[in-house]
Amino acid sequence: ILQLNVRSLQSNRNYLETFLKINNIDIVLLSETWCKRSQIINISNYKFIRADRNDGYGGSGILIKNNIYFKTIQFQPKFNNNKIQTCGISFKISNSYITIISIYCAPGHKFQSNFWSTLFSSLSSPALICGDFNAYHRSFGCAFNNAEGRDLLDAVHDENLCLLNDGTATLLQRPDRRPSAVDLSICSPSLVPRLEWK
Repeated sequence: ILQLNVRSLQSNRNYLETFLKINNIDIVLLSETWCKRSQIINISNYKFIRADRNDGYGGSGILIKNNIYFKTIQFQPKFNNNKIQTCGISFKISNSYITIISIYCAPGHKFQSNFWSTLFSSLSSPALICGDFNAYHRSFGCAFNNAEGRDLLDAVHDENLCLLNDGTATLLQRPDRRPSAVDLSICSPSLVPRLEWK
């Protein structure tokens, strides 16, 4: 499984297809797909599910190898709008189902304090939730905390989930800004021994 903040799937499509072929990746969780709803994007040997933003920016998606049977998860509108784009699948591994979710949150988003707990508790377990949350917390590897980061971390703890990130920066910005870790990987405790974050 690969998690990638692609910052335009269309612009980076050739690079991504080459990477997927060389590395034999089964599932890719994408954020910042920058797809317009009318846009058709085909990636060789993969099915593509997605949640697009109206303006053609933001967005989340999941690429699933053609030989993997999966079910698409439908989300309520409060989890799919111009502030947040969420898509997910459920598929079977070794006689049990796993839920995989890809999320993109716009910067400066404001949600009710129980938003993340409501989303996380609605998912079948075990679950892997990845995306660009645009939330800051020192526990993630950021230089500071903000309200969004505190709310997200509280929900991770409240829902007995685990943060896979090791504090390494996932966002390297301009030289005048500090690196941060806003691309997060969160999972059910039972998945921790089976996953390696790098």
